[in-house]
Amino acid sequence: ETVYIGDPGGKGREIKIVDIGDDSIYVGDAAGLSTGDIVNYESGGLLDIGGLQATDDMGDPIDYFVIEGKDGRIKLADSLANALVGDAIDLTSDGLVGGHTLTPQGGTAIDLWEKTETTGPKLGALRR
Repeated sequence: ETVYIGDPGGKGREIKIVDIGDDSIYVGDAAGLSTGDIVNYESGGLLDIGGLQATDDMGDPIDYFVIEGKDGRIKLADSLANALVGDAIDLTSDGLVGGHTLTPQGGTAIDLWEKTETTGPKLGALRR
C-alpha cells in the first residue's frame, strides 16, 4: 500500500508503508523511535507483515528492537545486539490491509495507517 504525504487535495510525497526491498517500515518522524527502543507488533488479527509475528508460542508479545532510519522509516531486529549492528529482520510481505500497530514499551500504539510528520505542517497520510 502506498500513502501520500502532503496537501490533502493533491499528490504529496509518495511513501511505501512497508518496503520489503530494504526491510523498512514507515512510522513517520513524529514516532520518535531510536535504535534500541523496544516495540511490540500487532496485526489486528489480520495477515501479518511477513517476517513479523505478534506473539510467541506461549501467547506472549514478542519484543522487537528498532533500527532508526531516515525520513520516518525504521527497521526491526530480533535482539538489541542485532539492532546495534543494523542487522534487520527480513520483511517478506507488506501484510497491510489496516489495523497494524507498533507499540513502544510504555508508549502509545503507532497506527501504521495514521502517519504524521514533524517536518513541516502535520498532515495525515492519505491512502490512494
